[in-house]
Amino acid sequence: AVRILNDLESKGCTVRNPSAYCSTAARKARQRDERRRQRTDDSLPGWAGEEDVVDVVNHYEALEVEETADEKGIKKAYRKLVLKWHPDKHPTDRDEAEERIRAINEAYEVLSNPTKKEAYDQQRRAVEQRRMGKVLRSTICVKTDLPRECMLQPVGYPDKFVRYRIAQGRGPQCFVQSRAEARRESSLGGDITLDDFLPFFEATKLSFWWLPEVNSMCRIRAAELGTRETNGEAVRAGRAGGLNLAFRIDSYESPADSAVKLMEARKGECKEMVNFIVLPSPYYEGAFRFEAAYHQGYFIAFRPPTGLRVVPHIDHSDSNCVIDFALIDFQHMFKFIELEEVLRTAMQNVPNWMPLDLLKMDGNVQAYFMNILGAPIW
Repeated sequence: AVRILNDLESKGCTVRNPSAYCSTAARKARQRDERRRQRTDDSLPGWAGEEDVVDVVNHYEALEVEETADEKGIKKAYRKLVLKWHPDKHPTDRDEAEERIRAINEAYEVLSNPTKKEAYDQQRRAVEQRRMGKVLRSTICVKTDLPRECMLQPVGYPDKFVRYRIAQGRGPQCFVQSRAEARRESSLGGDITLDDFLPFFEATKLSFWWLPEVNSMCRIRAAELGTRETNGEAVRAGRAGGLNLAFRIDSYESPADSAVKLMEARKGECKEMVNFIVLPSPYYEGAFRFEAAYHQGYFIAFRPPTGLRVVPHIDHSDSNCVIDFALIDFQHMFKFIELEEVLRTAMQNVPNWMPLDLLKMDGNVQAYFMNILGAPIW
């Protein structure tokens, strides 16, 4: 009862009927408790005495530094570990060395970039608060405080983004993917270049079209894909039209959940499939939940490794899905660019070694250090 009241308080004015909300939440809690009582084998998959909270990969552990380490300490640890785990020094355990080097490089890429480090630390703090059972009391107004164009990251997966594409023979698709995963499936062979930076992030760009029926009801559109209503052009934030994140429970889907698709719907059309209620997460600061407006208790969810679905969700259940998403202003997209992408582009026309002084004169390199890292060039 206390948890239900705390959840209600955290949602604030977004709950239209507090009495009905408490009644429904209590009914779901009784159903959850009944299912737990029916379990006679605590070793069943997914069973735990406490709630299973998604964890975030520990980049500080990969670099063997404390969470309070400063920039110099992080750089020193990185250089030491790169030399220690160079695959050439481990001919008999080369696979392990390559795995360690990959983790070390990924950790340094995040912790050496102020923007990525801030987002990463925020998710770690949020997960720790959730594990401690803390409930947030949000005062945010989703309709006015959220950016019109944004990117979504499932909480606990700071390297993954909600993406979309139109695949030949399969139509519009929605999924969750990291840049490393995108490179592995790329026809470019996985090279780290700027050629795939913009295409990757343009397919993460989402916009909200707020609806008048309820203060926090909206449609979530694939901002870069045009439709008949937009004459084939990308949809403009705040305007009707475009391809919307949508779901349908039918004979081709599981009766309990549905894959998120892209659907064209004009004003008033298909509202039971494309309208969502935006709710501040009760556990993660800066994160949000997207509940199906006409299917109470169904939320957009990330199902690892890449699935994006609408699922029925009960807090404190043993589901492996993540329904809380960090929302990032799309204007910050370029802050996710990687140093190697900038350097490779600057050196792509150099057949051999490039003098460091010449590399430091490259405009993109200078801009990266000034605007992204916020640090002097080497």
